[in-house]
Formats: sequence, structure tokens, C-alpha cells
Amino acid sequence: PPITPPTRPTIPTRPTTPAAPASDDAAANLGFTHRVVVAASTAEQQALVRTVVPNAFRTRIDGQDVMQVGLFRDERSASNFRQDLERQNLQARVIQLRPSATPTPTPTPPTTSEYGYRVIVSASTREQQERVRSIAPGAFRTTVDGREVMQAGLFRDRQTANGLLRQLEQQNLRGNIIAVTSPITPAPQPSPGGTTDPRVPNSRRTIVIDPGHGGRDPGAVGIGGLRETEVVLPISQQVATLLEQQGFQVVMTRRDDREVDLEPRVQTAERANADIFVSIHANAATSNANGVETFYASGSNSARLATAIQNSIIGNLDMTDRGVKQARFYVLVNTSMPAVLVEVGFVTGRDDARKLSSPAFRTDMAEAIVQGILQYFR
Repeated sequence: PPITPPTRPTIPTRPTTPAAPASDDAAANLGFTHRVVVAASTAEQQALVRTVVPNAFRTRIDGQDVMQVGLFRDERSASNFRQDLERQNLQARVIQLRPSATPTPTPTPPTTSEYGYRVIVSASTREQQERVRSIAPGAFRTTVDGREVMQAGLFRDRQTANGLLRQLEQQNLRGNIIAVTSPITPAPQPSPGGTTDPRVPNSRRTIVIDPGHGGRDPGAVGIGGLRETEVVLPISQQVATLLEQQGFQVVMTRRDDREVDLEPRVQTAERANADIFVSIHANAATSNANGVETFYASGSNSARLATAIQNSIIGNLDMTDRGVKQARFYVLVNTSMPAVLVEVGFVTGRDDARKLSSPAFRTDMAEAIVQGILQYFR
């Protein structure tokens, strides 16, 4: 649950990022200089990597199959992260990015219009969805031509899309490639005060995702020692990945298990000139208390955002609906954009704790939150 402002701790500054796929040129243009990869050739090793870095993905570098676990803006941070991984018995190495010598302009995040092809997969069962994510960790559920599918990737060229399709078919997953037919045209920036304009493309919107607690502050501790921070960080990371795949600019107040005070979280959102702020927490009470609730402080846009997310979660997951409520939490009253705080369940709840302990359920929760955000922007 949210907390009131504590005495300010010293905040670590290691700028680790999620394991977002990027070419050397694209990553370098965003200010990154090094990537960290882990040797993981077996399914067991890959599963172990994802317990440490949930959105790690498989790739091939210098002819070797590896998993990329992060991009960094300096070698020291990358080396520190490598050491952290090696303490988990993971064989990691740091690779310096090698962008082409041709100068490239400062990029904007990719929009759907920059891609030519998307790979979609028929995956109606939980087992099929998990198999898809073992190949494409950022895959998410969506609707195409009225049928529910999983989008496994967006690509600029068909050859690369064919490569992913072959990987899926080798696992007996039925996929196909469809052309991206909805180009996004430039539009003006949103007006001040966090109001939204449906004509503004996703690539011009910035969303701040705020995983609650972290570091020395584990948040609520529930059944079986389940800690709030262990629940909300992987959900938040997956929310960020899914939103980035939709073309949004995503800023996270923390990307790993570190302690961050409340005011720096607010300042992160203000400096980013965010369109919306979504804080993700887990609740605590008695073992009989279960369910999801979403809070906002004031404002019609915040109320609409809270309602969209709450309705999406309840519509997609088997969770008790505790409703949309108003509260004057610090991160809600001190941000200037529409802001909400989502309590994804009770770590102390007899029903919720079992669900929140499941990586598959956390993925479903992340997808539901993203669908709510997308509904808000429609």
C-alpha cells in the first residue's frame, strides 16, 4: 500500500533499463553504451534468468544464443549489474555497443507507422500463451479483425518477421504475418493540464509507471512471506514493455529493487512532462480481504483513467471489485497530470495471495492494466 513521505534516503543512481530489444544504432541514439547478456541455452536456464529479469529476451550475438537482460549508459553500471547476475550463478558478460559510423539524428520512439509487419499467434489457452512468451517474452493479448490473438512482435522488414514466425511454428504454435495498415500521422502535443486528445499518436504520449516501495522498503508482507515489492515490480515492468510495444514513451520511477522516496517519484513524472501517472501497489489487511481497487485524488481525467483501469481488470480477471475511490496519497495530489494508484490485490488475502504469487497471473494483470490505459486514450 502507499505510504506517507518518510525521511529521505540516499537514492542509488544505477541506470539499469529493461531488456528492451534495440539495434546498436537505436540503443546508442538513446544514450546507451553497453548491453549485458547472459548465456542461457536451455529452457531451465532461461526460466532462471527471467526470475531475475522478467522481461529478458532471447537473441543471437556473434553466433551465440544469449538472453539480453539490460542496456546501460555507462560501463561501470553494466559491470555492477553483471556482478549481481553472477551472484545468482548466471554467466553474464558486458558488450560495448557498436553503432555505425554514420551519424544519425536523435530519434523519436518508434511508432506503429515505422513498422511494416506484425506477427500474431492463435493462443487461446494459458499453456499456449506461456509457450508464446517463452519465445517472445513481450507478447501480449490483443484483438485483430474481431478475433483474440497474441501479438508476438512488430518488424520493419518481412525477413525478420519470418524468423520469429519460424521459431513459433517449431513449437507448434500457429502464427501468421499481417501488414501494419494504420499509419500514425503527426499531431500536436497534448494541451497543458493532462487533458487528452484522441488524435495525438501514441509516440507523442509519455506514461510514467510507478512500482510502489522497493529496496529497504518491501511494502506489505503477506501470506507465505509474499512481499508487495516482489509483486508490483514485475507487473510494472511488463506494463512498461507492453506500452512501449504500443508506441508510447514510458518512464519508470524505478526499474529494479531499489528504494525511492515519494518526492523523486513525483519529480520524475514532472520532468518527463507525463500525460498520465500510474502507481502500482498491493494491499494488506486481514486474510478475508481480497480484491482490486483503484484510487485517484481529484479531476475528471484522473477519475476516467481510474475507472478505465479498474473496469479492465475486473472485466478480464477473476478478482473482487472493490471499486474506484478517492484518496489523497502523496503521489496523486502532488502530480500535475491525471494520476491513479492501482491496488492489484491483497498479499494478505487468502484468495489474492495465491494469484499474486503466480507469474502467469501477474502477466494477466499487466495486460489488463494496459488495456485500461489504451481504453482511456481512446
